[in-house]
Amino acid sequence: HRLREVPVSIGRDPAADVPLTDPYVCPLHAFVERDEEGALKVRDAGSRNGLFAGGRRDRIPSLPILGNTTIKVG
Repeated sequence: HRLREVPVSIGRDPAADVPLTDPYVCPLHAFVERDEEGALKVRDAGSRNGLFAGGRRDRIPSLPILGNTTIKVG
C-alpha cells in the first residue's frame, strides 16, 4: 500500500485506512506513524495476535520502517 499521509490505521475494520480480511487481524491491529525524530514506524495497537517482522517468531511492540520493510500482522 502507498501511504500518502500518517498516521495510518491497519485492521479488519472496514473503516481502517488499510483494511484486511484475515480473521487473525484485530479490527484495529496496528498504526503506521512517525516517531519522535520524524521517521516512519509501525506500532502494534494492543492487538490480540501481535505484530511480527523479518521472520522473527516473537511479538514486537513497534518497528522502524526502513526501505523494503515487510511486516506480518495476525
